[in-house]
Amino acid sequence: MDGKVLQINGDRVVSFERYLKHPVDKVWRAITSPEQIAKWLTAQSEMELIVDGQLAFRWENGDLVKGKFTKIAPPYELEYTWLEQSSGSSMVCWRLKEDGEGCLIHLTHTFYETAIVPNFLAGWHVHLDVLGVVLDKQFTHFPWERVKEVREKYTSMNTLSIQHRTFINAASNKVYEAITTGAGWDSWFTQGTTVDAKPGGTIHFRFKDFGPDHITLEDGGAVLEAIPNEKFVYQWTPGESTTTISFHLSVLGEGTLLTLVETGYKKTDIDLKAFGDCAVGWGEALTLLKYYLEHGITYGVVPRHQLEKPMEEQYSKRSGNFKYKNHGVNNENK
Repeated sequence: MDGKVLQINGDRVVSFERYLKHPVDKVWRAITSPEQIAKWLTAQSEMELIVDGQLAFRWENGDLVKGKFTKIAPPYELEYTWLEQSSGSSMVCWRLKEDGEGCLIHLTHTFYETAIVPNFLAGWHVHLDVLGVVLDKQFTHFPWERVKEVREKYTSMNTLSIQHRTFINAASNKVYEAITTGAGWDSWFTQGTTVDAKPGGTIHFRFKDFGPDHITLEDGGAVLEAIPNEKFVYQWTPGESTTTISFHLSVLGEGTLLTLVETGYKKTDIDLKAFGDCAVGWGEALTLLKYYLEHGITYGVVPRHQLEKPMEEQYSKRSGNFKYKNHGVNNENK
């Protein structure tokens, strides 16, 4: 069963219900046994299974989650805090209920701070799938590709997306360099961007007095994928939601067909405004990139003029949105 995102007392709550054909006691052992957790959560765990006892989950890529147990009622209820650098403090609650010969699981993950919710939805979705496989004694390996597929599904649900495509008469390595390096971005679009173009890295954009509206802002987020000359995927927060931007490059004749897709905008007033701005803005950006790579033409300085409302006010809060967002369950490749 798919997960849901609820709003409870102003907090975002990821919620799952799953039925497993195994007794409650067996499921309880699977969610509290370090040996079994290593299989279905793919993390090494250390825990002191008492109220206020400490716990830690460590993944092979270095990601670390720490917490403590706040409620333990074997074999029906388990609660613990979940603290990591990227998503801040949150709470995980397991409720197990006997249902015939099996067990009904109700899992919630409540976020008090910024987090990339679709990543957690995808992570818990697949981890719960694998929990069932482990209990069935059919486990062979963790399906990381499945996490990517499920994440794309959750990202697209009830959200808006932007897509642009343009042909650039330049080799794909030249196009890739222009969108995956700070110097590349600064040569045609930004002023002071930094990029660590690898999964788990970050991208940080800086615009100063840009365009006819003289926009000054900073934004950025996590790099999710970087396949040289083929694909570059990262996240940022142009509105109130973190969105995912994917650049796909394919060779076409002597040039490159560049496709940009941005997903994750919600249908809120703030996101709809950002969606409209970026839908237009990305079209303009790809035109600038095309003219730069094909003709060496860059955007000129726009003379100052009187605005009804300084655009800096509209975008001033974006710099506070920039976070380093790589974390435990939500990471696509541990």
